Amino acid sequence: MQLGNPYETNDAMDGITEPPPEFDSVCALPGTSLKYDKTCVYDDDAIRPTYLVMYDI
Repeated sequence: MQLGNPYETNDAMDGITEPPPEFDSVCALPGTSLKYDKTCVYDDDAIRPTYLVMYDI
């Protein structure tokens, strides 16, 4: 995964629409207000799907 220069945090950063200045992505690690790790990439060109889940109804 291409994260560029990731900003790492242990706190929820609800409502942000872009990474902090000088960073390319946000990596939220379990800690103060988070139970699971999460990664947010804000540039569509840097996103590459790993899995495709299809449901047959």
